[in-house]
Amino acid sequence: MANAEYYDKAPVRAFQKCMDQISPIILKGDFDQAFEVLDDYRIGPNTTNPRDRNFAFWLIEEQCFDGRASTEEERRKFLEFFKLFVDRGVELDHQERYGLTLLNWATYKYCVEACLFLLDRGASPNIADSYRITPLNYATVRMYLLGRGQKAAAEMGRIVIPALFKAGADPYAPYPTFEEAHASRFYAWNLNREKDGVRFANLFEEVAHYYKTSTSTDQFAGNLKLFLDLCSERDGRRPSEERDARSESD
Repeated sequence: MANAEYYDKAPVRAFQKCMDQISPIILKGDFDQAFEVLDDYRIGPNTTNPRDRNFAFWLIEEQCFDGRASTEEERRKFLEFFKLFVDRGVELDHQERYGLTLLNWATYKYCVEACLFLLDRGASPNIADSYRITPLNYATVRMYLLGRGQKAAAEMGRIVIPALFKAGADPYAPYPTFEEAHASRFYAWNLNREKDGVRFANLFEEVAHYYKTSTSTDQFAGNLKLFLDLCSERDGRRPSEERDARSESD
């Protein structure tokens, strides 16, 4: 492997050109050659593009459902290379221009295995982006939006959300203000929280509301119930108790 001197900031479009070149190499499983290509572009574990994203963000995107990988085998190749790249020293909790960490991005992109790997390596489950949306929020909203009967949605609820709780995710973190929510990439979801004339202080309150009002008995409802059970196991508090505790501490 070449002994490259890495950029702190990659030139504009360098990541795209590099990805175009190494994608077929990754899909062949020749990871040593793929790292040589990265060296040729002088892209290291913490080299960032103009949006302050390191190359691991791109590797997550390529393995997700709308990335370059079109089969499960191809997704596994990108995942394997992603793990090797991260273990070369990627700063796990680095935040890009909009505050997203790799874990935020992996939950947003439905990358279940990447989420579990990052948590295993010690990524924080409670870092919010610029709109105060945490990985737990991302995982839950992805479970909502993908719809019932979808494998990735079910796995977000059945696998990723319990893993986030185990790592210490906080379901009582305050929601963004209405103005922050409207500015967010998830503004449509946040505006949906207004349609019943109900405002939720945090994710626990929202999930509890939808579970209480849902008539569904399928996997989606089961995921909501699992979320609430995990909250109960966490500390047994309810939103009103949490707000009281915060008020007293203030």
